[in-house]
Amino acid sequence: MSREDDIKLLKEILELDPQKRDSRHAEAQREVFAEMLAALESGERHQLSERQREWAQRVADVPGEYKNLVSEGRVPRGREVPTPPVLQHRPLKPPGRR
Repeated sequence: MSREDDIKLLKEILELDPQKRDSRHAEAQREVFAEMLAALESGERHQLSERQREWAQRVADVPGEYKNLVSEGRVPRGREVPTPPVLQHRPLKPPGRR
């Protein structure tokens, strides 16, 4: 990745809604990412290290909302299979207490 890509990634992280980031240390992370961005923009650093870049990508890839694709009908159903005989004749109620 280039320096411009690193800057773009850090700006994307800093623009994230803090409530969507699932971290107890969100404010501390935000400060560290802001320092990294400032160092890149000032020319103090040429680019992020591999570990810094991996960490930034993990934070940026945190999903914002859970979507149940099955309930929305976006996942195709498999072929229907008959109910096995063992499961066809089950009691309608659980056994009573003694």
